[in-house]
Amino acid sequence: MSELITRALGLFDQWIDLPWAERQSALAELARRDPALHQALRALFQADDDSASGILSRSPADVIADKQASRPLDADEAQAADARIGTRLGAWRIDRAIAHGGMGSVYEAHRDDGHYQQRVALKCVRAELATPELIAAFRNERNHLARLDHPGIAALVDGGVDENGQPWFAMRYVDGLAIDRWCDRRRAPVRERVDLLMQAARALGYAHAQGLLHRDIKPSNLLVTEDGRVQLVDFGLSSTFEVLTGAHSERIGLTMDYAAPEIRRAGAHSLGAGGTAADLYALGVLSYRLLCGQWPTALHTLSALIPDAAQGTAAPMDRLLAQAPSSVATERGVAGITALTRELAGDLSAIALKAVAERPQDRYASAQAFAEDLRRWRTGHPVHANPVGWWPRTKKLLRRNRAAASLAFALPLVLGAAFGISHWQSQRALHEAQATRAVSELFASTLGSATLSGLGTTPFSSRNLLAKTEMELRKLDLSRHHVLQAHSLATLARSYAVIGDYRHAERLADEAQLSLGDDIDEEDYVAATRLSLLNIQSRYAEAAQVARAHLAVLAERHDAQAHQSKVAFGVELAQAQWGLGDPTAALRTLDTALRQAQALGGGHEELLAQLLIQRSKFRGRLFRLKEAQADAERAIALVDLRNPVLADDGRDHWLTMSARYRRSSDLAMAERLLRDRRETLGDRHPKTARAWILLGYGQYVNGRKVDALKYIEAGRALIEAAYGRDHPEYALSLLMGSTVAARESRDNVPVLREALRICETRLGPAHETTLFARRTLAARLHDLAPAILQPGDHKEAEALFEYNLRIKRAARIPGPWEKLLLAHSLLLHGGATDLPRVEALLRESRADGERYFEPKSSYRGMVDIFWITLRYQQGHRVEADRDFARTLDAYRDDTGYLAQLYLHDSWVYRALHAYEHCDNAQAQRYLEQALASERARLGPTHFATRDTVGFLSALRQRGRMLNTTGAQVPIKAALSAAEPLHLQACRGKAR
Repeated sequence: MSELITRALGLFDQWIDLPWAERQSALAELARRDPALHQALRALFQADDDSASGILSRSPADVIADKQASRPLDADEAQAADARIGTRLGAWRIDRAIAHGGMGSVYEAHRDDGHYQQRVALKCVRAELATPELIAAFRNERNHLARLDHPGIAALVDGGVDENGQPWFAMRYVDGLAIDRWCDRRRAPVRERVDLLMQAARALGYAHAQGLLHRDIKPSNLLVTEDGRVQLVDFGLSSTFEVLTGAHSERIGLTMDYAAPEIRRAGAHSLGAGGTAADLYALGVLSYRLLCGQWPTALHTLSALIPDAAQGTAAPMDRLLAQAPSSVATERGVAGITALTRELAGDLSAIALKAVAERPQDRYASAQAFAEDLRRWRTGHPVHANPVGWWPRTKKLLRRNRAAASLAFALPLVLGAAFGISHWQSQRALHEAQATRAVSELFASTLGSATLSGLGTTPFSSRNLLAKTEMELRKLDLSRHHVLQAHSLATLARSYAVIGDYRHAERLADEAQLSLGDDIDEEDYVAATRLSLLNIQSRYAEAAQVARAHLAVLAERHDAQAHQSKVAFGVELAQAQWGLGDPTAALRTLDTALRQAQALGGGHEELLAQLLIQRSKFRGRLFRLKEAQADAERAIALVDLRNPVLADDGRDHWLTMSARYRRSSDLAMAERLLRDRRETLGDRHPKTARAWILLGYGQYVNGRKVDALKYIEAGRALIEAAYGRDHPEYALSLLMGSTVAARESRDNVPVLREALRICETRLGPAHETTLFARRTLAARLHDLAPAILQPGDHKEAEALFEYNLRIKRAARIPGPWEKLLLAHSLLLHGGATDLPRVEALLRESRADGERYFEPKSSYRGMVDIFWITLRYQQGHRVEADRDFARTLDAYRDDTGYLAQLYLHDSWVYRALHAYEHCDNAQAQRYLEQALASERARLGPTHFATRDTVGFLSALRQRGRMLNTTGAQVPIKAALSAAEPLHLQACRGKAR
């Protein structure tokens, strides 16, 4: 075979999957550099495009010889021949052709209706190829895209039919290169290529979780943007799938180079052989192409014609590199083939080899599982594809993840333990492997969750999807696999508990226990599930009794599995102890569980992180906020590279705690959380919704109220779509949104009442979230502007604060905010007889502030200003006036919202003190300073500004400080006492 033919074949393999326009551009450049090679390569492309050419029966040399004289159609000529250029479809004006494929043509288009600017990729059926089958497939692609909402998938923007009745649709425009071209142009190193493969696998896993197969994974369908973000495109061959029913439909076209063996054997027109495993195989082939530049087997139709080309079982990447040219290493930024071989050998080679296993059951259970192993390689963690010599450690890792799953409703950890084990025990009986695979595929396809460590997966969010999963699970014959059946039902039980259906969750947990029969559940997963359901329903006494019974049985066992079960049951016992009002015992039990987890040794980072997050929650409720923050930060650091979803759970927790107990937020962390959630979970997951809400709160804290409302409303809509309006998560979205609502409106009071009703009904009166809801409603009633305050509002607020304090005192947990706001309400609305209690509450609040809050915190600032007000009301006016002057000095340059209120109070009280001494000119100067600051920083319509204007106008016009706006500052009692003092001082001056 001549050198020209060999070079042409090499380029053919590299360029066959390029987008049409990009290939034409590359060919034009090649024509200038090497006309002979250009003509040979053009001949191969033309022959490949001609289905009647009989290329498979002819040698590459004959094909090239026959085509040497042909003149290629350049890009400009091809584009000029397309009549769609310049025309309009819907709101979109077509600018240029991007690609022509088997199903249609793709164009770049821009919005041309004057409303806003946007670029899209617009896809149309090729008129000359339109058939009923093609049009049906085209409509399917559009319908499938409409279901997908993931940052790694080019989303549907618009769609319609043209003047000939042919369908079209517009997708988000991706300005990127095919993944292989992107890597080669940058000489991307292996690690960067692995990162891109992880992105691709997560996007594919998301599509599978929505019940969609792609069926044409290849480089040109994975575009990479300039900043390195992978976009999965072209769902033209995609289909929905039912896991075990074997649905069939005709294929329109297929890139056979990336097709799995079962598809190639069945033929290009059979779908029955293809499922999630086929997409995984194609991703594995892509891994070979990106990482070692070779095919796992001699799959390509032209390559297969080369004499002595290898056929059959895939070879490891490091072995394939033996005959590779040095350019392969250069393109990957390494010194030579030997260095590249060392980098790919071992774990990374095993991962790629597992992905292209000939039998579907030997491949990864899901795209997420593939991404997880890549991540483990990337972070130096043992990979699951290479268990040789590591079986004991692998078994511990497997059991470790099962135990970790019982700490929270981390569904994927459970799935990895309960359903992924067949991939590690290939010597089991075939019928057991098939049953395990069936369950694994079911959960992977409906929930997108079948990984060993939980990367990129969480409990799902749709009741309908959960019901479908349960229905499909019950169709499987698991009667001979009792433990598998029990774990499946227990997993469903935990998931039903996540969406709040505790009754059905208990039924499933009971059924899981019955399914075990006489079999032993070594991991205690079913028992842990039943115990966790008791805690989540606040049946703490019963939960504590059950947990202690399990721990007593395990006391004499010292094997690794027993230690992990002790951790799991210990955490549940701690939860029960907390619920029973013994936080000291709960923390002690949790500390013991942490020591046991640490004693398990390396490889248990996810377990430790979950324990630290739980301890952070306990410490946060005790207002040990520094310690809580340290636990959260340590948890995040442990798993940030190993398990991003769990790390983001830590961020979610800490942002929630900061909002709840500190009234603060870390805006940068909130922005990262949303970005990560959208990437790992997709745009519609409830945890992504929480990230929107937490970012909205962060925007509010930073003074961006418009954005805050927008983000919180977006998150609430997603929560409602996932859980409905009677779920605690929806109640939480109402609570966070109420914080941002206007103070001048009562609109959020009914909303907060509804949130409290949901929490009391679903979680009980003493649950942490219920306490937060009650305090938020009370604080809102307390904080209502005077103009909208109704009789009885402050009494209701005080009753709610009192109720929370009784519960918290019984549970021996602090209630600093309840104490402080109750004291303030009594100060504003009570009489002289209430002042001793106000003083007692403020003394406790001051101690709480020193114990739990930073010196510059809003809590300690409020304590100080309320204390000065109390001292003024108690008659210590000179002392109070000096303290108000110090407050003005301390906060004069602070632009924060609360600081402005402290300044307002201080200026008004100083004006009142001057007025009491008949110094109206000084009182007026104080009020004028207040007004200038408030107009600039709070605006002319703010209640504080209006109150200052009211006092200043009365002082100027009538010579008196009168409350003309219903102001709460100064308090009514102080104003009443000021009038006789003013008159007495003025009479003294007159004399």
